[in-house]
Amino acid sequence: MKIGFYTFGGSNIGTGHLFRCIALTQWFERTPLSTKIQFEIIDSDPAGPAVAMNIITKRTEHPFFIHKDPALPGAHWDVLIVDRLQVPLRIMESLRLRARFMVSIDDVGPGRYLADIALNPLYRSTEAHLPHYSFVSDYQGPEFQIIAPAFSDSPSRWQDSVTDLLITQGGADRHGLVARIINDLEPLLTKHKDLTLHVLTGPGFLTEKLSPQIMHQIGSRLVQHTDVTDMAALLRVMDLAVSAAGVTPFELAAIGLPAVLVTGEAKEVETANEIVMTGAALSLGLYSKDTGELLRNTVDSLMLAHKSRAVMRQSGLDRLDGRMGERLVDMINKQFRVLDNA
Repeated sequence: MKIGFYTFGGSNIGTGHLFRCIALTQWFERTPLSTKIQFEIIDSDPAGPAVAMNIITKRTEHPFFIHKDPALPGAHWDVLIVDRLQVPLRIMESLRLRARFMVSIDDVGPGRYLADIALNPLYRSTEAHLPHYSFVSDYQGPEFQIIAPAFSDSPSRWQDSVTDLLITQGGADRHGLVARIINDLEPLLTKHKDLTLHVLTGPGFLTEKLSPQIMHQIGSRLVQHTDVTDMAALLRVMDLAVSAAGVTPFELAAIGLPAVLVTGEAKEVETANEIVMTGAALSLGLYSKDTGELLRNTVDSLMLAHKSRAVMRQSGLDRLDGRMGERLVDMINKQFRVLDNA
């Protein structure tokens, strides 16, 4: 079975779609299916494809191809998984003709209705169904997010006190919030003598290293983790997280790590609210000039309220089990067998 992952990623456009595709390949690798997987990377980031290439080569051995033409003329697949926002309808029509089976992920445009399966875990689609297409399955909601298998293998540690707090803004931090959040939370180090701040800078960060001023100011109680390839292992030794609201909150919930969500992306606010509805996190919405004190007080309160954190932890484990990738692979396999037998 030849499987193509049609996606993008970079410092300017973010890296969540690409990481989600890599996560799904890991679910395919856990099945006995005979597959040939390749990445079809659309070179649409103004900074070029270097970040996407780095992410793939560090995390998978599957081949990848960089495309200037998003129509991918001449390419054919048994299964094509399209993980991009609003792929133009004419391109989706062309791709559909060259794939026996198609999955669309988080496309909010009409092209999603050309797929056999459409998932929208992050962004809802209000597009009307396209006529004359035999659309099969539509799944919308946070429970359909795809994350890597490692997040559901075993939960994070639990302790009543918070000694390790993770700060992350995804793979790119396009709005430069990490440094601001560090400054917001630094006063907590005085109040909580056993607290260490852990900062995750992703592969798409325009400046990978934190400024020497910040590192010197806080010293050994600020630990930077750069371009981590085993995210689940890092999350398992954390007690609380401050995170953006892309794919990461789903990983936090599935592994049982309570979180406070704050983002610079307006499109992530809806996702944050849906995570809050599961009980696994609190959300402060879009970061603004007034966010700092509220964030500090919210984190401080959660650190002192271990029963509330325990409830958030269990809610995440119960509501977002992290195994949608496994279920999607099973759906693809079953429906593809129907095609083979037709």
